[in-house]
This record gives sequence, C-alpha cells and structure tokens, in this order.
Amino acid sequence: MKFTAAWSELASQNTALKIGCLSLATATALLGVQLVRLASKDPLIIERVCFSKAIQPASTTRPKSEVEAFIKEALHERFDSDAIDTQLLSVDEQSFRIKEQKELSQRQMSQRVFVNNVSDDGSHIDSDRLISIGKIRSAFPFSLNVQLTQTPRSESNPYGLILDSVKADKEEPKK
Repeated sequence: MKFTAAWSELASQNTALKIGCLSLATATALLGVQLVRLASKDPLIIERVCFSKAIQPASTTRPKSEVEAFIKEALHERFDSDAIDTQLLSVDEQSFRIKEQKELSQRQMSQRVFVNNVSDDGSHIDSDRLISIGKIRSAFPFSLNVQLTQTPRSESNPYGLILDSVKADKEEPKK
C-alpha cells in the first residue's frame, strides 16, 4: 500500500470520527437539556381503578374549605362525647379532652359541638354547644379561638394540620 493512500484513508477516518464525536456530544447536550426540563415538571400521577386517569397532585397551600373541614372534624374529636380519637389533636388538647370527658361522665352528661361559622383565617369559630343529661338538652353559644399547627400529611391525618389549642372567647354580657 502506498504511503499517500494510507495517509488519505487515515485522514478520512479521523474526519469521520470527529464528525461522530461532535454529533454524539450534540446529542448528549440536547438530551441533558431535555432531561432537566422534564425533571423540573410536576410528576404525572395515575390513579388506578376500573379505568385509569391522571390526577393532579395536591398543593401545599390549604384552601379555606379544607381548613373548615379540618376544624369541624377536630372540634368534633375534641369536644363530642361520642368521638373516636385520631391524630388531629395536640398532646395538651388530648389531655384536656380526657379530663373533660371524665368529668362529664361522672355527672352523667354528654356534649356535642356544632360549628356554625369559621373566620377567613380559621382562628375564630362560632359554634353551638349542646349539653344533654338523659333526655334533657340545652344549647349554648360557644365562641372559640383556635390555633392550628402544620404537620406532614399522613393516612391518619390527611389534612396535615393539628389542633394545637382551643380557648373559649370571653364575651362581655350585652346591656
């Protein structure tokens, strides 16, 4: 084989290898950009039931309706005599509940709280307290101030909130 033919073949192979490396580098850069773009998108969640459909992931902000639903359920758990304990109350409120329910059961009383209105920020609650002794029932206005604490959402606490403290409003009598 002649020296010039070998040199020409080597030069053409080098050119082909340079073009191949350049095209692979370009493809790697484009795929890297695409990977970053796809990684920054919200995940696609598929709910599998009888038919599959894409659902939207829950946001971290809580709408007023969710806070209202939590407050109704947490106040039911805190005050109602027939409530079942879950993970919606703080440790202090659970101990207050146990003490209050023990006192009510000693007097053979039961109570229920009905939420009428929740303020926009969720801190002031207008409710009615129903206290019953056997067949005798009495309803009283029951204004409350509550403080909520955020916690990670779980199966036992899907709201991601905890009722930290509940205090009755001290309203002055109207003249």
